[in-house]
Amino acid sequence: MITKSLLLSVVCAGAVAVAFGGPKLKPSGIVRILDNDFVVVRVLDQPAEIEMLRACFAGAKKHGVPDSQRVFAYKIDVEARWLYDAETGEFMLLSKAEQPLYRLKPEDRDAVNALIRGREADQRAK
Repeated sequence: MITKSLLLSVVCAGAVAVAFGGPKLKPSGIVRILDNDFVVVRVLDQPAEIEMLRACFAGAKKHGVPDSQRVFAYKIDVEARWLYDAETGEFMLLSKAEQPLYRLKPEDRDAVNALIRGREADQRAK
């Protein structure tokens, strides 16, 4: 469950996201999170969860160009497919063209990881 203070801090961080230049997602509907084996580990369908993810991504900073051999632990389907590394908080748009690598602030990385873990343990137990 998302706490009100965590949600408020992430939304506030998103309010200043223009200064950081992260991707401006406009999710509609649901957001699917898949693991490295393309197994759905979480579906975000609550508006507060989706807004938290949007705010975290918006607050990210560009962090160079990823190594072509890089393996990301998760795929986040929101408007398009984003590749996400839970350890570093780095993510990028999946594309044939070269795309920038973004890095979340540590507190936003923790918030996104909490969203991913929300139901992941329940899914794996089934």
